[in-house]
Amino acid sequence: MIWKSIKLARPRNIWIDLVSRRSSMRSTIVLLRIATVGWLAFIIFATLSGLSSRPSLVDSETDLITAIERFCAYGVLGFLCRPSFPNRPALVLISISGFAAGLELAQFLAPDRDPRLIDALEKGLGGLAGFAVSSFAENLICSREG
Repeated sequence: MIWKSIKLARPRNIWIDLVSRRSSMRSTIVLLRIATVGWLAFIIFATLSGLSSRPSLVDSETDLITAIERFCAYGVLGFLCRPSFPNRPALVLISISGFAAGLELAQFLAPDRDPRLIDALEKGLGGLAGFAVSSFAENLICSREG
């Protein structure tokens, strides 16, 4: 009789917890990859479109503002790519640099675009900076949790 009045805590099923964490992690990675591909599509559009249809932050763009735009656009790409592909950091860095160089070379095909080496370097450094910030944030978050 006394055993009926004592309710024992039901043991947690560790496998259910593990599966639910994996599925939520998978869905997060899928959403990050969709955001990464969308941002990359925006960068491709902004890089290869004509000057009249290109997005801009301000009305009169100086060289400094343009360089900051490039750097930040690829910085966001690097920041999104790092958690999107967590097990392939070298591939992510090579891909970001490859996209920067490839899109700069693709500007030779656009009639009113002017590819320059300095532009490709700005983009590559921006991607590297975004990757580094994302890695730093990941390490900071993991050190606080553990």
